[in-house]
Amino acid sequence: MSWWLCTARTTAPEHATWLGARELAVLAALSKPRRRADWLLGRWVAKHALRAAGVEAELAQLEILADDDGAPVAWLGERCVERALSLSHRAGAAVALAAAPELRVGCDLERIEPRSAAFVRDYFTERERAAADAAPNAALVANAIWSAKESALKALRLGLSRDTRSVEVSLSSAADDGRWHALAVDDVEGGARFEGHLRTFDGFVVTLVADAALSPPQQIAA
Repeated sequence: MSWWLCTARTTAPEHATWLGARELAVLAALSKPRRRADWLLGRWVAKHALRAAGVEAELAQLEILADDDGAPVAWLGERCVERALSLSHRAGAAVALAAAPELRVGCDLERIEPRSAAFVRDYFTERERAAADAAPNAALVANAIWSAKESALKALRLGLSRDTRSVEVSLSSAADDGRWHALAVDDVEGGARFEGHLRTFDGFVVTLVADAALSPPQQIAA
């Protein structure tokens, strides 16, 4: 079983040529330029990830809309596209993950920057705090742990409505080398286990998880 990751570190093209009518209505309600740019880039990478995952449609026909819980869902007209989808955008970069519909998946993107002791204390489990404190590359490890938490909570379709300490991250390793490194996330409350990968690019760390053991994703650039 495969999954596809699309990444971009750019700005999305002129939106009128590739957004659907419902997407244009959402965009019109976004007043802040940075928010508009990030939202556009997220849709741009999501559509390319879905097409790589076998969805045959023109970009403007394929609409990415938020479900009631905020999770992104792809639509072709009034038909929901049968693909698992997750996306994340941050500071001019975006990633999107598409996979088979029977999978629960999540991805997240974080800038590699220092995290305060208070942040780690408030949002990490005791074991995660120990891992971050002991790491020589503390900023990378702390952001990788946080990103993996967000990925797992997206896969659970809970987001940050759940205490972030209710999921616990285990990293096999974390290095700023552009290679994939394995990770796992345990849902302490619900009992689910997610497996996934992390890697760095352009000062960011991206994590992705699924409720199945999968090889690193097939990658494309938008």
